[in-house]
Amino acid sequence: MADVDPSLSRAEEKIEEFNDELFRLKRAEAKEKRADAGTRVDEAVSDYERRRAALEKSLKDLQSAGEHAMKDEQKKIDNALDELDAALEL
Repeated sequence: MADVDPSLSRAEEKIEEFNDELFRLKRAEAKEKRADAGTRVDEAVSDYERRRAALEKSLKDLQSAGEHAMKDEQKKIDNALDELDAALEL
């Protein structure tokens, strides 16, 4: 179980970073007047929110998983974090 705690901490820290970035994107959208940029930001925000929800589900699953399932859940979390990084690259 000791191997899980660093993964959880890392994932939770990344979620906070992504939340900060999402807030920044939403503020940028509010300032942006062009419709095409607003649409692009809307798509990025929607994609991010979908991926964040999947990551949060994986975190909950990991917290309740037995040792046998932990490695699978850790891989899902790592993949979800990578996808969130990619989703925020505009």
